[in-house]
Amino acid sequence: MKLFIHIGYPNTASTTLQSFFVSQLKINCFGKDQKKTTSKDLQHAFDTILFGNEKKFEKNTKKIIRIFRSQIKSDKNIINVLTNEIFLSSFHIYKSDLSVIHKRLYFILSKIESISALKIFVIYRDQVDTLTRRNSWGLSGYIKFKNHISKKFDKNKINAREYSVYKTLKYDKIYFLLTKIYKNNEVKFFNFDDIFIKKNKKLYELSQYLEIDFDNLNNYINNFILNKTETDKQNVLLRNKINNKNNILNTIKKFFSISFQIIYFLLVYKNEGFLVLKNYLQKQQIQVKINEEEKKIIQNYYKFSNKNFYKIINEK
Repeated sequence: MKLFIHIGYPNTASTTLQSFFVSQLKINCFGKDQKKTTSKDLQHAFDTILFGNEKKFEKNTKKIIRIFRSQIKSDKNIINVLTNEIFLSSFHIYKSDLSVIHKRLYFILSKIESISALKIFVIYRDQVDTLTRRNSWGLSGYIKFKNHISKKFDKNKINAREYSVYKTLKYDKIYFLLTKIYKNNEVKFFNFDDIFIKKNKKLYELSQYLEIDFDNLNNYINNFILNKTETDKQNVLLRNKINNKNNILNTIKKFFSISFQIIYFLLVYKNEGFLVLKNYLQKQQIQVKINEEEKKIIQNYYKFSNKNFYKIINEK
């Protein structure tokens, strides 16, 4: 029996794929459950793998194996999918070391006799898009992101935990890490734009890789995108209506608690600061704007890594 493992990245429509997996009768999906029905035992298992120290992991190993074994269905007509994008989010995991959780995960799965092979797949997107989306919530994150760009992502000038996030987006390094840990099991990367924007032959390739019906997957993605677009519009209208009534009160309430941060931000980023501040006070998503020079800094930081990565995947 094969087990498919969907391990990220964050901000690559993971929720869409997870919702699709959960909606299909022939797919047994466990991990990040969009129906919020994950048992406490399973949640404990993932929390231990992702966040626990070595002592806690070793203490709970047998229990985690037992929990995972109970989640996997041996029916040959059922496709088993384990999914959780936090597996490639270094900011959330133990000691910011991706290799730790993947060694743990592989160790657990290798002890389950019914699994004959693992097929690991990753959805990735352009680093500029990933980073701007990731830093679109919260004023402090926005400020840090701009500051890190100005430092050209120099690891000697950035907090180690925050730097690990940028390092995680060096896809060639992640590819080598995963293939080394998962050994002879297949690791495949799919580009976000190919799957969800262009929906070209790579979407068909993904459906074949997962051994599922292409039309079914394609239709689900189309409907999900349409519904999400309409829902987003309605949410913006509703949020604006509420905020228009409470804007003055919210401004006064927020002012004192973040006054220092605001002053710093407006001094450093005065050209766009007032727009960002307005969005922040209204609890709206901040539209991160980067100029061409900043965009070029990001692209240059990942230039060598991307060159290696695309060479690898084009040879596959």
